[in-house]
Amino acid sequence: MSLVLTPYAIIFFVTALFAAIVTGMLWRHRSTPGSAPLAWMMVFVCWWNLTAGLEAATVEQPYKILWAQIEYIGSNVSLAFLAFFALEYTRPEKRLSGVQRALLLVLPAVNVLLAATNGWHHLVWQGFEAGPAGSNLLIYQHGPG
Repeated sequence: MSLVLTPYAIIFFVTALFAAIVTGMLWRHRSTPGSAPLAWMMVFVCWWNLTAGLEAATVEQPYKILWAQIEYIGSNVSLAFLAFFALEYTRPEKRLSGVQRALLLVLPAVNVLLAATNGWHHLVWQGFEAGPAGSNLLIYQHGPG
């Protein structure tokens, strides 16, 4: 796997670093309503940006697609934790049950599963094109998934 440090990759890596710093700051205050789910959201935002940076830096198309599939974990789960944060912060007296949290994670899990198995059904990405010359980008042709 060949890597080329592109401006896009640098931006993603810097963003991942900031997300990691924010995670550490939030974790110290995790007893404050909303801060624990927000910290977990930032963990997944860090994951998302780190893998997006690796995708942007990777040269070979199969590895770019692999990083994009791994990236889906961070991008989808972070949205569920955003919902957990919003609900806990606005209603600190009424916490979500484990079943309610699991239900909010169903759609992200399905989306991650669709991305991971895209080679079989092409519901997430129907095809791929090389980006502009010299950009090391891959253009994803999105499907209905």
